[in-house]
Amino acid sequence: MTLIVANVMPITGSGAKAAARLCNFETSQSFLLRDHIDFLDGPVASAIRSFQTPWVELRGYASRAGDAGYNQKLSERRIAAVRARIEQFANKVNFQVYVALGESQSGDNERDNSGYYRAVEVLVFGTKPPPPPQPKPPEEGSRSFAIKCLSSFSLAFPVIDGPQGSMMTFAIVDITARQSASYSYNALGITVPSGPSLSPISFAGAGPWKKFGTTNPVNLNDFVGRVDVGQEPGAQLGNKSAWGNLQVMFDTERLGAKLATTIPRSIIVGTGSGFAAPSLGSYGVGNFKMIGGIDAFLETVVEG
Repeated sequence: MTLIVANVMPITGSGAKAAARLCNFETSQSFLLRDHIDFLDGPVASAIRSFQTPWVELRGYASRAGDAGYNQKLSERRIAAVRARIEQFANKVNFQVYVALGESQSGDNERDNSGYYRAVEVLVFGTKPPPPPQPKPPEEGSRSFAIKCLSSFSLAFPVIDGPQGSMMTFAIVDITARQSASYSYNALGITVPSGPSLSPISFAGAGPWKKFGTTNPVNLNDFVGRVDVGQEPGAQLGNKSAWGNLQVMFDTERLGAKLATTIPRSIIVGTGSGFAAPSLGSYGVGNFKMIGGIDAFLETVVEG
């Protein structure tokens, strides 16, 4: 598809007193169009005469239509035509940037003969322009995540302050990168049941997603390591529950190395249908271990 452009396209943001891309040179030709001459004789001439030693940058182009070697010579002729016109405006003009680029920056389509590529760029400065600002490199990692408890099973000795073993699985999604990973969690801790005759077993299925952030960008691998998981006081029978959410706190070495903590520090994670005898809560220290690898995640995360 041929791109339709104006004969003179202003260039903005450069800091130049006069700047434009002179487009639509005739195919295989280098003579200036009337609009090109008007721009050169007007804004360019005025800018050059206002400076003692004007700094001029010229870049010549050609479309990809035709032979690359021919197009290189063609861009040289076009830039020479513009230079010859500008040299009439002052005794000394510093052409500090004067480069013919041929078809090297004219897209990938060999048949594209758009007027935008049949062009010469002209920029006039009073002095050497400052270097363009360097783009900020993208952050390595993300600050936006979501976590979900996939399954939970615990076995506790039914006495006050009794020992408890927990086996859980979680999933974490990197919302920015659209990636996910699954983790196993095994821990020893203590539970505080509300009485000595209660069932020592509790279990639950998958719960809702819970979004959280991090103070610095991190990756899914950085959640591998020490994690503290507590359970609020509560009870559950099937899909009916009273409190009993999990409190997940990450203290992994990898997060520490990146000076990163989660926001909030303690993440409240719900669970799905299951059974948990009334309890005053529990607390355990274990490790997140990644199950498999990191996969693409195409669903929409909805916070529960």
